[in-house]
Amino acid sequence: MRPSHIAVLVVLSVIWGSAFALVKVALEEVPPLTLVAGRLAGAALFLASHPPVLRSLLGDTPRPPAAGLRPSALPFFSTC
Repeated sequence: MRPSHIAVLVVLSVIWGSAFALVKVALEEVPPLTLVAGRLAGAALFLASHPPVLRSLLGDTPRPPAAGLRPSALPFFSTC
């Protein structure tokens, strides 16, 4: 494993771990459903504003806009 791979792994671990800490703090002020909706909206805006990122993740296959709704959003709403 190259040092660059280890560096990427460390950066991803810090980002992933900090997300849990930030959610814990945010839940003290914001209701859970609002927090989830904000996170999903932020991700959607990011992907919509960066077509090359979206294309690299999904490939060139055209998909309906709501294709990701069932596996990503519905589990959050079914637990409320």
